[in-house]
Order: sequence, then C-alpha cells, then structure tokens
Amino acid sequence: MAGEAKTTDFMLGTATVMIGNPEDLYDLNPQEHSVGLVKNFTVEATKERTDLTSGRTNDIIFTMTTGATTRGTFEMYEYTEQNVAYAMGLDGGELITHAGDAHVVSGAASFASGVVSLTLADGEGQDIKMGNTVTLRDEVSENILLGQVTSVSGLTGGTASTATIEVTIPDSNSTFEVVSGTYVSLVTVLDVGSTDVDRDFCAKVSGQLANGKWVTLLMPKIRVTSGLTMAFGTDNFGNTPFEFTPLKVTPADEYYAAFKGTTAKLIMDSVAGKLS
Repeated sequence: MAGEAKTTDFMLGTATVMIGNPEDLYDLNPQEHSVGLVKNFTVEATKERTDLTSGRTNDIIFTMTTGATTRGTFEMYEYTEQNVAYAMGLDGGELITHAGDAHVVSGAASFASGVVSLTLADGEGQDIKMGNTVTLRDEVSENILLGQVTSVSGLTGGTASTATIEVTIPDSNSTFEVVSGTYVSLVTVLDVGSTDVDRDFCAKVSGQLANGKWVTLLMPKIRVTSGLTMAFGTDNFGNTPFEFTPLKVTPADEYYAAFKGTTAKLIMDSVAGKLS
C-alpha cells in the first residue's frame, strides 16, 4: 500500500523548554529551569550549499555545504520575572522571587523633595530592606508609584512593629500624597531595550512522540534573537513568540569537546514511556 506507515513514531504533543547559563547544561531540570507552558516549539536546521555549474545550461556538476543554520521558536505563555528576563536576553536565573505579603501604610504622607516617610501597620509581610525597590499601590485609584527604600526602622525579617520606611523617587518636585491603606511591596525591575550585554544561554528541550518515546534536545550555547511581546487583550491569552539561535561552541566555551562542530544534540529514546 502506497504511503503505508512503518512505525508509530508520529509527532503530536508539547515540549518542556529549560533555559540556564551555559555551565548548567547538564543540570537543567523541569523543576528549576522550565519556562512553563509552551506551545508550538519548533527547531529548524538548514544547510546552505554552493554549486559549481558547467555548460550553456549551467548544469550542477558539484556542490558543497558552505553553511548550516539552526533556529528555534516557541510560544511562551507564563509571564514570570524569569521568563520575561530571558525573553529580553537578560539573566533570568539570577532573579530572586520575593515572598510574603505586602505591607500596608497606616497613615497618609506626602513627598517632599522626592522623599516620603511612611508608617507601616504592624504585622507580617515582605522583608523590605534599605536599597530595595518597591511600589506604592493605591488600591482605590489603582495608581502605582515606583521608588527606592533609603531607610528602614522597626521592620525585622518581614515583621513590622512600629515600623517606618523612607522611599525616594527621582522627581524632587513631587508633592504626591501616599494615602492610608496604600500597599508597599518589593518588585523586580528589568531594563527594556538594553543593548549593554549580549548574553549566551544553554537550553534543554524534552518532549514525547505520539507513541510515548522521549525526544531531547541539548543546546550548549544559544542567543535570544527575538523575545519580549506583551499584549494586553481580552479575546485570548497572550504569549511571547520566543526566538533563539543555537550557536556553535568555541574552545573557550563549556562542553567544547562534546559539541565541537555542532549546535545541538538530538537524543531519541529507544523505549516508549507513559504519555504525560
């Protein structure tokens, strides 16, 4: 029968994408390094050739491979601080996730010369320290103000007891009033559009064929070529169309001996597992 299937090695499923620093390639695991929900992961490997032609009709009589390009794309759905950082080519693995609840301002106060002193209600919350960046969020107006903590008193290990903090903003002329009930919380600040550093990462991708066989890609060196997209909409869940380029390793890179002359290794298991 023409076109009759010989195996059940068909492609239908999703993939787990893990990203980290180049030295962590063999330590990448779903618990620590996965970017979460991913759809439509694709990796393409194409070759470029230079042909030698002959005769009036330019018949190809010899051809050589003169280039090889590998490219990867996927849709990333989870907008965590780490994922957004990776999408911008920044080191998401170094970010610290802030735990705990926001503190609440117990009395109104106004900025003077860009500085405001805030009294916090007693209770448990985030461990705010001098030098941290925080937001002041008015739950009623939904206005959010960004500032840096320059002084902390009465706040230890996240426990506020007759606590006050001093917050500074760049606008020295502001007289904005921070109302009672304003939430104070730690934030992560990422630099959009920065071209100061071109970072390299490594990636590991695991997925299953339709029959349960696992397929794994190991890429020791990748560069993010197109990343962050944030579109607030109500018709569908947004995602970041993530694009990256696997690079060939050099003698100065990690795992050069194992990956010399390649951009990745494709590992196909011989035994089928339970579909996940």
